[in-house]
Amino acid sequence: MTSHDELPYATIRATARTEGLVAAVLLLHAGPAAGRVVYGPAGHALVPREVASAETTATSLGEVALHGRSLVALREPAMAGTNAAWTLGLTWLRYGLSEGLLEHCRSYLGGRTSDGSPLLLLQLVKAQLAEAVIEQLEVLTVIEGARPGDLDHDHLTVLHQRITLADRMLLRLLGGSGFRADGPGQSAHVSELLADAYTGRAAK
Repeated sequence: MTSHDELPYATIRATARTEGLVAAVLLLHAGPAAGRVVYGPAGHALVPREVASAETTATSLGEVALHGRSLVALREPAMAGTNAAWTLGLTWLRYGLSEGLLEHCRSYLGGRTSDGSPLLLLQLVKAQLAEAVIEQLEVLTVIEGARPGDLDHDHLTVLHQRITLADRMLLRLLGGSGFRADGPGQSAHVSELLADAYTGRAAK
């Protein structure tokens, strides 16, 4: 159960893991901020086109393609601010995406071999996977049980940095396939852009 100022964090996490970034961002925007674009502390937003279409005053900074969908970067300094429920939800969203990347990585490595042995069983690969999982678990330990407002800006920024670090570790294990425009690297890239938009400092 969630109160009026919270979001269904478990659902956002699961949606990001299984359905991807755009579906999860749409779910995030259906919460306390329903009907409007949420902007970060510096007045930036990165939202699916269907959300951006309702915005009439913001400046469009361009679009980012993601697996056949488009996200629009917006700037509206007058709407700069923070929404505690939303920013915590974004952390859960990025965590779910990172979990999905881990699952993809395990499947990929399990299906490829070196000298007849699955790459997933190689000691070096297992060690690198373990490092990424540790980063993920440290994030999970902090956000589990957290309520809107419990984590300040600096704390959330560190959590997003850990998610980014875990994602980059996992992408390296995928080799070139991880950086194709239609591959998981593009989702990880857009995930980082979301963190940049919503954890930046307010303009002085």
